[in-house]
Amino acid sequence: MRQVTFYSDILPILTSNESGNAYKCTTCHAHYGEPNGLNNVGEVDRIVESLSAGRMPRGGDRVPDARIELIRTWQLQGFQNGSAANT
Repeated sequence: MRQVTFYSDILPILTSNESGNAYKCTTCHAHYGEPNGLNNVGEVDRIVESLSAGRMPRGGDRVPDARIELIRTWQLQGFQNGSAANT
């Protein structure tokens, strides 16, 4: 399994307008846009639950299950930041 990192994989989801989808988590949760703003297991568990249940993002498109799974994988792999230079 490849390494999932904040800059390469997670930040694009949190700030997304990919393929016309508008998730934009960082509009309300600005600290999620920082590398260490989202590296708490309990917080990520709550986020994954809210995304999976469709409660978040409010007013945005539903985040696809594959993207939610990337967030979970990032958590399981230890919240690796990766390089901001690759963004």
